[in-house]
Amino acid sequence: RNGRFSGGKIGGIHRAAALEEPWTEAIFEFQVMFPVDFPWGKGGRLPGLCSSWDGFLVHFKWDWKGQITLHFRNDEAMDLVSQPDGQQVQAEPFKPVSIGTRLPLTRGSWHKLTLEVQAEAGSVGRRTVVRAWMDNKVLTDCVAIDPPGIRQGSNRRSDGEEHDKQAQEAETMAGQHEKKTSSHARNTSPWAANLVSLVCWFAGRDTSFGAPADCHMFLRGLRLYAPHKRDQ
Repeated sequence: RNGRFSGGKIGGIHRAAALEEPWTEAIFEFQVMFPVDFPWGKGGRLPGLCSSWDGFLVHFKWDWKGQITLHFRNDEAMDLVSQPDGQQVQAEPFKPVSIGTRLPLTRGSWHKLTLEVQAEAGSVGRRTVVRAWMDNKVLTDCVAIDPPGIRQGSNRRSDGEEHDKQAQEAETMAGQHEKKTSSHARNTSPWAANLVSLVCWFAGRDTSFGAPADCHMFLRGLRLYAPHKRDQ
């Protein structure tokens, strides 16, 4: 897929692919290539996984230096604890955070990005193990810990970043799925991905976060599968 961006504008491709059944463990992988003249700008988003009914989103992102990192966002506070060093980051509601390392991208080369999530529930809160790699090099190996509690319906909002029309359409799709699943008791069952966030876009608070010039990127090999089918 060729993702195109217009110079001076926020936006790009933002689609949400709904899964027939929620996944409590999954591996999502794809390959990305930025052309040799691609302007990094102030960074942008790449695809990931999300759960519309509890607002948990994890996705790849490139920064202004042309480095890949993994970002998390949750509708409520959560703790991120990296393994094995025990580094801890507290994520505030609706505010994206990253944990782990950053790896440099090479313009004109294909890079393979892999995201693995495995969720479990417990009486002291829900734990979601999140691991990510670029070209088999570790980006993130952490545990996201959600405090115990009951979710009272939908509490979603967009905070701090502007959404273009495509993003709003994706949010609408997510909201429709949320209506079907919002009866879940938060933290009484494992986190489960029910949407693949197919995002390639420049995003931020104003147009200074937009694409510096007309540009494009390429995606291929998108695949979602269970961990036990890793070698199949």
